[in-house]
Amino acid sequence: MMSAMRLVFMRHDTAYISVHRPAPGLARLVAAAAIGDDLSLKLVVVVDDDVDVHNDNDVLWAMATRMQADQDIDILRNGMGAILDPSNRDGLTAKMIIDATQPSQDFPPRHTLDLAAVARARNLIEGRFGRTA
Repeated sequence: MMSAMRLVFMRHDTAYISVHRPAPGLARLVAAAAIGDDLSLKLVVVVDDDVDVHNDNDVLWAMATRMQADQDIDILRNGMGAILDPSNRDGLTAKMIIDATQPSQDFPPRHTLDLAAVARARNLIEGRFGRTA
C-alpha cells in the first residue's frame, strides 16, 4: 500500500491536506506534522485525493460522508499557539485533527454527476425558482 501527500491548502488557522491512499494512522501523523510545523494552525482536516482541498464544500462533504466524530477527531490540548490568537491561554491553545479519509479500501466509490447533467439541473432550477447562489 503506497501513501503520499498530494496537496495542502492553508487559510488562516486551518489546513486541508489531501493524501493518496493513506495507510492506517497516516492521516493523523500528517496532520500532527502540519501542526508541529505551523503554530498558528488550530484545525487540520485530512482527506483523500479525490477531494478538492480548495473547495470547502468538497471538504465538508468528505467530513459528512467519511468521518465518525467519536473515532476520527483528535483534540490536542495545551499546544503552543500563535501569539496573535486572542483565544490562547498564556500561549497555549487546543488544536483539532479531523481524519476525513475513507475508512477502508472497500469503501463505496464516490458518486459524481456528469457536468452536463449538473448544468441541465441548474438551468431547470433557475428557470423555476430564479437564480440560486
